[in-house]
Amino acid sequence: MSAPAGYLSDEMIWTDKYMQDARHTCGKALSSTRTQIKWKIPSFTQLLLLSHQNHTFARNGYATRLLSLLHHQLSNLPPPPYSFGSLPEVSATTIPKAIGSMLWSDVGSTFYSKCTSSSDRPGWVVEKPLVTELIWKILPPQSTKLDDGWEWLYLDDLPSIGAKLSNAAKLDLSKRDTSQKTLFQHDPASEGTLSFIPTKGMWQRPLIEDPEPVGLRFIPSDSQEQETIIIFSMRMINIGDRLLITYIHNLSPPQLPTVLKAMDILGHKAGQTEGWIWGLSASRPNLVKTWQGLEDRQVKTGQRQEIDGHLLGVAWYGPLEENGELIDGQMWTWA
Repeated sequence: MSAPAGYLSDEMIWTDKYMQDARHTCGKALSSTRTQIKWKIPSFTQLLLLSHQNHTFARNGYATRLLSLLHHQLSNLPPPPYSFGSLPEVSATTIPKAIGSMLWSDVGSTFYSKCTSSSDRPGWVVEKPLVTELIWKILPPQSTKLDDGWEWLYLDDLPSIGAKLSNAAKLDLSKRDTSQKTLFQHDPASEGTLSFIPTKGMWQRPLIEDPEPVGLRFIPSDSQEQETIIIFSMRMINIGDRLLITYIHNLSPPQLPTVLKAMDILGHKAGQTEGWIWGLSASRPNLVKTWQGLEDRQVKTGQRQEIDGHLLGVAWYGPLEENGELIDGQMWTWA
């Protein structure tokens, strides 16, 4: 068996109906709003990116048991009901205890859910709204210039862009109904997360420009309005040989044709024929509908494939009744 396994994000932002419990579990509040929390995990606690098992030992439950144990090392869950002998002590100051962990599976949607921490808690669960995809056709560019008001973003811009996106995510969380469940997502301000896919993609191929754009934004004339921000990579072979849009923020349906024309400019230079974006169907149905209405783009939508589909799974370690839910399944957090 070989597949990506669970890891903790560098930072998460989340909203909880019980501020006191959340503060005790995760620490630092983002603001005075009762339902906004910031959970900071140092980058060295990205614990496991790959699991591999020799075929000689396959189908004996070793991988399942090991990954089940990992839940207890990451969280404040009770010890497992089975014994591994003497387990190493893990300092909470070295690895802060988590309210959840995430995993990208290339071996289907069910295996990692069976790596449970207890009989009443599943392992890493893949929810269908988080594993959708949209593929569209890259066309020959009509122009080599951006429309008025739009500008390219580069790697050096991403730290400040991440701060803007973080503030927007906090605002979005503060407006959501959390009376029945906890909602959480990665914090876009997490160091290196927004830039990971674009940077790794550049290592794998020649640059199409120097410097090469990794994003696009529109700054409205009204300073009270939010910017529109798109983050992308021309190619990252570990995900797929397409133009990859990893993050979109505040993109309205009327703006979509302009953004796609900009993607044509760079995609054509990179030799790409298709673009790929994840996790839009549930969160932005009107945008997906507009995309599908562009007949020349030959849009295909649906669930990502089971094998090598990069399926996002989530394990929740908070109170069972909270039923924590990840709300962002875009590509930018892939690792």
